[in-house]
Amino acid sequence: MPWLLIYAPRSVRDLKKLHGDGRGRIITALENLAGREEPERYVKRLRDSPLYSLRVGRYRVILDIQRKKIVIFILRAGVRGSVYDRL
Repeated sequence: MPWLLIYAPRSVRDLKKLHGDGRGRIITALENLAGREEPERYVKRLRDSPLYSLRVGRYRVILDIQRKKIVIFILRAGVRGSVYDRL
């Protein structure tokens, strides 16, 4: 069963700011992740946090995976160097 993707308002703004094919690559990667049985296997857990990071080239997407609700919340998206500073 596919997972439901929910985009936080901030993540939508982040995605709109991305140039080139970055936005499309991130959306495709998120859709692929939502179709997986165990999305936790394909992301990295952030240190001292319940959140996860999905790597898409030079971009990172910060996620909150809620297994009981079968929901993936997309919290932030952006270039690797700055996306973690804004959590």
